[in-house]
Amino acid sequence: MEHFRIILTLLQFLKKDISFNCIRDMVLRGFELKPFKRHHGEKIMEIVGKMKLKNPDFIHPVKFNALKNILLTEGRYNWEAMIELRNPSFFPEHSMIYYKEFDSSILNSFRIEVTDSLHKGHDIVRSFPRKYKSFIYVDTENSYTTLPHGTDLALLTFCDIATRTVLLWRVHKMSAHQMRQIQGVIRGISEMRQFACFGAEPFFESPQDVQYQRNDGTLISLKEAVKESVGLDIDKRETMSDWTKEILTKDQIVYAAMDALAVHYIWSGRRIRLG
Repeated sequence: MEHFRIILTLLQFLKKDISFNCIRDMVLRGFELKPFKRHHGEKIMEIVGKMKLKNPDFIHPVKFNALKNILLTEGRYNWEAMIELRNPSFFPEHSMIYYKEFDSSILNSFRIEVTDSLHKGHDIVRSFPRKYKSFIYVDTENSYTTLPHGTDLALLTFCDIATRTVLLWRVHKMSAHQMRQIQGVIRGISEMRQFACFGAEPFFESPQDVQYQRNDGTLISLKEAVKESVGLDIDKRETMSDWTKEILTKDQIVYAAMDALAVHYIWSGRRIRLG
């Protein structure tokens, strides 16, 4: 990820929610290209400092120092800082990141499947009942750069209420031919069941878009829509994390699953409210 793009992205999130893990992912991807020039590193640390002032728990002191040691040591590789930054734990003494939705009853009743296998993904999607009336709720996540299949699409998420299944289908390593195969499977299913999404999802053909306008005519955000429809707070801080990393973190898995499930809650909540 180009260094100036990281800075521009972080500036956009000064007034929004973003997790430290997202910043870590962007910095690590940027460092893969080349070490950060000091003025770029200083700008990123300035932005992170402002985020830390807004929320003192935003970043653990150990992680903050590791980030600083990587960004402000132009031309030098700090192994210890890099190892610490790559450690996915927010708190060094914990092996996993705590995520409140995962420990609630919301996702406990769902089977969450994560795969990058073309065949396993096909099998799971084809297992969804064809004659069930409810939508299959879908969402996508993108990468920082163009992927082998020619787009930035890194993850397809399917939520099937009938089977209580959420599929996170990782497509970041797929070829263009394999992506066409996936679209063929989706087309076959859409002959019997319709897909629903929140906002434009061009990978799917003619899904039901459940996004709606506020009273002032502007489009409502997913976070606001879920809160308004069913009173549920969802965390959107993982949206800019690295969806092409070898192993997704627990936070990313729950975040992606919740986003697709949220489409169901929005659709169901609005149907009840609007009669």
